[in-house]
Amino acid sequence: MTTRSEARPEWPAFSGADAGRLVLPDGSVVLVRPTVPGDAAALQQFFADLSAAARRQRFLSDIEPSDAVVASFCDSLDPATRLSLVALRQAEGSLNAVGLASYAVTNQAAEVGVAVADDMQSKGLGTALLERLAGVAATHGIERFDATALESNAAMLEVFHRSGFSLRSKTAQGVVALRLDLRLSARTVLAIDERNRLSTIASLRPLLQPARIAGAAMAAGAVILVWISFFAERC
Repeated sequence: MTTRSEARPEWPAFSGADAGRLVLPDGSVVLVRPTVPGDAAALQQFFADLSAAARRQRFLSDIEPSDAVVASFCDSLDPATRLSLVALRQAEGSLNAVGLASYAVTNQAAEVGVAVADDMQSKGLGTALLERLAGVAATHGIERFDATALESNAAMLEVFHRSGFSLRSKTAQGVVALRLDLRLSARTVLAIDERNRLSTIASLRPLLQPARIAGAAMAAGAVILVWISFFAERC
């Protein structure tokens, strides 16, 4: 008989590819979904808008990815072999790509990469995308993620370390090879739960701002006064 303490950890809610709306710790809101072939132009623009440093951090080169590479990012029909999750944010009346996390399977592992728009970095988006990507990969029997990052890319290395997954790394000639174990542990679940908790707090923050509360109180007061006047006139 399996006791509660021995039960195998399960992926928390909102960790899959179809998680949809995502609220980041700073209150920023993005839409996360699997890519489709029609995303090619948006992703090409996303990579073109990245700074040379950001492209170098993702591809180890500041050259924009080829059409063939972009097309591969748009192929998410079979998550058992490859998947890309795109983060979209509303700006000037349209949804623009601000983040992309992808994996492609080789044996029991998958090569993973994450790119985040310059103005969306350090907001927790990369870690959130990695979490959702890992949740899908694990359900398809993928046991680990392999990644490569420049030793100078502190932000991306932090994304992997903050994920909560068991991590091994090896550095050679300025490049860090990382391996993430996607099997859930209590530590991983705690890290994911904490990110979900911060997102929930961030989503409620606008509703708890003094101006909003004062406005709601004034509106409620106005309704009460109307009813008082109504009953006074009837009496």
